[in-house]
Amino acid sequence: MAIIHDYAEESTDIEVADLPVEALLCVGRIIRAVAEIENIVTMYLSTLAKLSDGHAVILFGREGYAKKVELARKFASAHGQEKLDEFKLHLENDAIKNVIEMRNVLAHGSYLGRTGDGRWAFQTVRQLELRSTEVVVEAISFGDQDFEHCAATSEELVEILETELRVKGARQQRRSGALGRHTKARTPRKVKPSVPLA
Repeated sequence: MAIIHDYAEESTDIEVADLPVEALLCVGRIIRAVAEIENIVTMYLSTLAKLSDGHAVILFGREGYAKKVELARKFASAHGQEKLDEFKLHLENDAIKNVIEMRNVLAHGSYLGRTGDGRWAFQTVRQLELRSTEVVVEAISFGDQDFEHCAATSEELVEILETELRVKGARQQRRSGALGRHTKARTPRKVKPSVPLA
């Protein structure tokens, strides 16, 4: 049977502790902003591939972020050096890589607790080593300020990418439309008032 061992850059004890509300709010902001960034990348990819938004959703909608970025790189390269340079400038910089990495740790990692130096530790799904009787996985920790910094950076990236990748108008147009009723939607039921317990 393989036993999982966590590995961090520094050896530390882990104390069971809840994440503070402020950190949890930042986690929500990060998750939301990265979903917007992924939508921006999909729209940028549809522009590069000369596809309608609908066709892009059919082809790339369920693909992960890394796959969409890889495809965008290929299409940008096919358009020449100028488009490739634009792609690299906006989608291969440290800010976006750090935001995506932290988002992935927060969304897919297991929360461990508070480290001896006051940081918040998460077990990642990144396997560092496989031995006959154990699996060594990476643990990453964040300080209090890392949550706010990543949340603010991710929200700034949404604004920057919308503008620089020229998808702001299309995103605003999509948001300004009404939601239609789906043909398979159930008729809403009237909710009966609850009976007071007292």
